[in-house]
Amino acid sequence: MSINLSSADFTRAAARAAEIKPVVRRLDLRCYAVAASRGGWYRVVFAVAFDGRFGSCNCAGGRAGRVCYHLAAAAALHRQQMADGIAGGAQVARWHESACPPPPSPSEIGARLLRRIPI
Repeated sequence: MSINLSSADFTRAAARAAEIKPVVRRLDLRCYAVAASRGGWYRVVFAVAFDGRFGSCNCAGGRAGRVCYHLAAAAALHRQQMADGIAGGAQVARWHESACPPPPSPSEIGARLLRRIPI
């Protein structure tokens, strides 16, 4: 499920991420692994579609469409790396196709966005 990164809940999730400070590893250009609080890793993927920026996390909250701190933590690193112009190379952890799916398709983002596009 894709989550709009401009939602009001994102600020609260960002504050929680700053408090918890989870480990974030970049897997690919828009794909990150974020350490879970009870061990293991969650996958966070970002996409730009239509007029918004979206992300998804495979934790329980992310699958339910809620903004989680994993998403906020990965977004902070993603923004920093994009601002620094890091697009690949040595900074990227070894990438495996199974580790990072392609970004969400427009149909996954939701038909409601398609209705907003003027024809």
